Amino acid sequence: MRISIRLILILVILIFPIRSVLSQQSNFNRISTIYTGTDAWKSWWIDVNGTSGRLETVFSGNDSWREWRITFQNYSGYISTIFTGDDAWKSWRFDFNDCSGYIRTIFNGDDAWKEWEVYTGSKRLYIRTLYSGSDAWKNWQINGPNGNMNVSTTFSGSDAWRSWSVSDFMRDEEMCLKISSVFVCMISSIRQQSLK
Repeated sequence: MRISIRLILILVILIFPIRSVLSQQSNFNRISTIYTGTDAWKSWWIDVNGTSGRLETVFSGNDSWREWRITFQNYSGYISTIFTGDDAWKSWRFDFNDCSGYIRTIFNGDDAWKEWEVYTGSKRLYIRTLYSGSDAWKNWQINGPNGNMNVSTTFSGSDAWRSWSVSDFMRDEEMCLKISSVFVCMISSIRQQSLK
C-alpha cells in the first residue's frame, strides 16, 4: 500500500510539470480566410499544432471588425477594441481562458499600425513590420523573451492578406500573447487594404 501511494505521488510530481510545459508549446503554422468575397476578412482558420481553430467577428455590419471570437478545441477568448471613433483600431483588450491583457500601437500617426505591443502583467511581446513602403503589411516579426515568430503573406498581389504562413520560434510563450500578436498582423493588413 505504501509503495503504491509513493509511486502515485512520484508520478504526479513528474507528470504535472511535463503537462504544464506541453500546454505552453503551441506552434502556430498558418492563418487564412475561410471564405472568399468581400466579407472574407470576417472568418479565419488558424492552424496550431496541426489543429484548426477559428477567428471570427462577433457581429455583422460596418463595425464588426471591433470584436472577434477565437475558438480552439478547449481554448477560447475574445479580442475587442477599447475605444470608439477613428482611432479605435489602435487599442484592444483580449480575454482568454488563461489570461487577459492589452494590445496597443506604440506610436501615433499614419504609420502607427507598423509597431505594436501585446502585454499582460509583466509579459510583453513586440510586433513590427520587417520592411517599409506600401507593402510593409505583408511581413512581420513578433519578438519576446522566449524567441520570435515571423508572419508573412503566402502569396503576392492585392489579395495577399487572405493567407499567412507563420514560422513559430516562440514555443514556450503563452498562447494568449501569441494569438493576440498574430491577430495584430491580420487586422493591420485588413486596415491597410480598406484604405486603398
